[in-house]
Amino acid sequence: MTSTLEEQIKVFAKSTAHSSRERLRGLSRVHLPPKEASKGKKDLATQLYALRDSLLEGLRQFEAFFWYTLGLTTAGEHHWKGSAFQNAEAAAEIWRQTKRHFLSMRKGWLEVEKMGDPDIDGLVEYTCKLLTNLAEKADAQYRSYKETAFLLRSPQNAKRLAAALAQARSGQLPSFESPQEALKSLRVK
Repeated sequence: MTSTLEEQIKVFAKSTAHSSRERLRGLSRVHLPPKEASKGKKDLATQLYALRDSLLEGLRQFEAFFWYTLGLTTAGEHHWKGSAFQNAEAAAEIWRQTKRHFLSMRKGWLEVEKMGDPDIDGLVEYTCKLLTNLAEKADAQYRSYKETAFLLRSPQNAKRLAAALAQARSGQLPSFESPQEALKSLRVK
């Protein structure tokens, strides 16, 4: 894997984490007054609208980070200089770090106290759910690449898998009318 790819992902991760910290700081600075207090209502409403917009932008940024990492690792597999095994190991490590990144951010969001504003509280709760979901997706990618690396570790197995993949891509695979027919053909061999 090129260091450029690693650096791109690290820069994006740092940017995402930094903006997440800024949003959390913004939440801690906004204190809702008791409902009967009317002084500064317009200021507070403006702050809440800005905070909602910022939280919504954060949600988009978290998802963008996931899709950015997915695109880089998927495209990178074909352009990296290492063997297929090394490339799968590198991609697995990227996804392991991505999962840790999402879980780390989620930890901060779980510590946010209720604000009393249903929109803000709902967005904070949704942010925690989104980060949990993205961490689970990153973990699934990690496990997939780790399994691929395990299968490619053996040179003989890597050759068999490459041959099977080439056969599948060339359209030379047999087709079967039913699963039973496919199982039957395996028993004949």
